[in-house]
Amino acid sequence: MDRISQDLLFRAPFMSLIIIYFSMLGCSKSSKINPAKKTDADKNLIQQKKEQEIQVVDGRYISIEDSLAGVEIKNDTYIMFYEGHETVPSDHYQIIITDSIAFRDTTYRNGKYLTLQNQSMTLKYAIDYWQDDYISLIYLPRGNFLNSEFK
Repeated sequence: MDRISQDLLFRAPFMSLIIIYFSMLGCSKSSKINPAKKTDADKNLIQQKKEQEIQVVDGRYISIEDSLAGVEIKNDTYIMFYEGHETVPSDHYQIIITDSIAFRDTTYRNGKYLTLQNQSMTLKYAIDYWQDDYISLIYLPRGNFLNSEFK
């Protein structure tokens, strides 16, 4: 092999390592996002959610995930049901909608929140979307979505 070929074979692995190093360095810097820094779009969305007026409409809402599960809202009472099972008093909850909620030693203030309360239990949700035809709630202990359509 001539000298130029040997020189290229020797330098190629080192150049590859340098390229990989700078690529990784660039990716790690660009992926660092400051979660405390909110953009104007984030601030506008938060303000819109704060100002959103929740209209509680009587009716039956059926779960998107399980067509046998749902809720019935009647006279500001939230009644959970499952087809084929009889509802009992512990399935009935008072509806409380607020602009803030205390949960696990933290008070959340950005948005609308739903507290369902009866004599034996209190359930807490963040309201993702609430209109006459559709309700989307986030169950705070687990963070899962509960989506229901008006029927």
